[in-house]
Amino acid sequence: MDRPIILEHLRKQDASERRTWVRMLGYFFTVAARSSYPIGQAEGSLRHLMGFNELQHELYGYANHLEAQTDWGIEAFVDSIYGKAAQYGVENDFRVALNMSLGASQ
Repeated sequence: MDRPIILEHLRKQDASERRTWVRMLGYFFTVAARSSYPIGQAEGSLRHLMGFNELQHELYGYANHLEAQTDWGIEAFVDSIYGKAAQYGVENDFRVALNMSLGASQ
């Protein structure tokens, strides 16, 4: 999922709809993060979990700002979450969560 599609999707929404979408995306991030859990003999990925934690922080921070009517700006928010996903190497799981959240909100 690329930035222009996400930006277009968010621009069509009011603050309440954006909050709902951000919370849905947060839920799907928790689903995607499970792929890094240590299971049996396999080691989990601490970097992966840290990345999802940072993304969760961004998502809920943005939702809180929307609630308080102090929107950060859609572009700044989208740039921030894409940057965090790249920084922690979780782009694939990030895209999966984005696709699931967009599908659920349409």
